[in-house]
Amino acid sequence: AGWLLQSTGMFQKRIGDIQAGIQHANYFINIGSGTAEQALQLSSMAKTRVRDEFDVQLKEEVVLAGF
Repeated sequence: AGWLLQSTGMFQKRIGDIQAGIQHANYFINIGSGTAEQALQLSSMAKTRVRDEFDVQLKEEVVLAGF
């Protein structure tokens, strides 16, 4: 998944204060006051880019509670 995300330009991509990883794009960092909504938006963007470019559907490894 990391290589796919890197290949779609997600490295250090940012929405608000949520940013894709600085070493690779397979994790997110809250660099200030990022919100859950911003994290979900960035996740959705990442999954859409990978799906559109590689026809691969990524899924979160974590369970989202309360969404």
